[in-house]
Amino acid sequence: MTSAAIFGGANTLHAQEKVNSATMTPEVFKIEGSTKNNKFRNDGLCNPAITIRPYQLLSIVCIIGGAKCPQMETSKAAEVINRLKKNPTATIRLASNVDEIPHFTSLTPTEHASPDTSGIMNRKRDLDVLQRLGLVPGDTRRARYLFELLFSRIETPNNICAYNTSGWHGCSLAQSGAYEKIHAKGWEAVVYSRSDQERAEYRKRNAKLIAKNDKLFIRPHHLMCLSCWYGNGMNLAPRSNDTIYEILMRIRKDPDIPITLIEGTCMACDCCDGFHPPTVYFPLIVKEAIMIEPTETESKETIDEFVKVMIDARNLAQNNPERLKNAPLNTCIKRPDEVLAARQLNIRYKPEDRVS
Repeated sequence: MTSAAIFGGANTLHAQEKVNSATMTPEVFKIEGSTKNNKFRNDGLCNPAITIRPYQLLSIVCIIGGAKCPQMETSKAAEVINRLKKNPTATIRLASNVDEIPHFTSLTPTEHASPDTSGIMNRKRDLDVLQRLGLVPGDTRRARYLFELLFSRIETPNNICAYNTSGWHGCSLAQSGAYEKIHAKGWEAVVYSRSDQERAEYRKRNAKLIAKNDKLFIRPHHLMCLSCWYGNGMNLAPRSNDTIYEILMRIRKDPDIPITLIEGTCMACDCCDGFHPPTVYFPLIVKEAIMIEPTETESKETIDEFVKVMIDARNLAQNNPERLKNAPLNTCIKRPDEVLAARQLNIRYKPEDRVS
């Protein structure tokens, strides 16, 4: 089997950010086209497309809501918003200078008496936002994930961008309702999401390609998706956000069709909603099932061994289910009685209970 990224973005627009270390203000510039092999698409997690302060996530939402946020230049905000409207997988790095706290010996008497309150306020905003999102300075996340998280954790900029405390009033626009107005519409008001019509068009194109192509190009984890569909046999019908059904039908029709396992977007996921598939998923069509998606960095030997173990477990379940239910058989601690453990809690460790 070969491994190659087949579907790449040619001459796509890339944006990079450089951050002024003193002001932490993002300066956006563009590079047209690709300087390397344009069959491959930059994942972006190591080289993010956008770099902003954490609190500027709220600034972006407020600006979309009609406020003229003083915490982000209008032209820079417009460029970032334009990127978000085009690409939900654009990577955003949350840069902050929260660790740039001066030693008292480096400050002059004047600086001690009149500290930079705006800098302190913005560092506090950064920390407040990061704490609520469960992230850390320098975290890089994809746009859709980040704004979904933002809207689920922060309903208002009050007590982040502004306070009712003397000396900490902050931004007067925090109480304008601009953020809340967009929050009520959901993350789709900030980040691009494919329409039903767009997904249908992508799906139609992919279905034709699967039906006519002399080989199939699939990501490794989709083999497990296909197994779930085939093994379950229920609700076997096309879905709007992938073409796994069509791939399964093609394999059934032509069992000898060559399949190439690839790293990037494949025939199954090009018609999704424009976002990366999850790494772990609980398929709704298979009761009590979990789909495991090994990363593409796993070796073929590791994947082969994992598949062998899964096949052995399936055969054991079919031929000797009692042995499987009693597993593990070769460890000092056997299968625990979870029902008994739940009814008779024993949360105290005693040395005499230790299994040697």
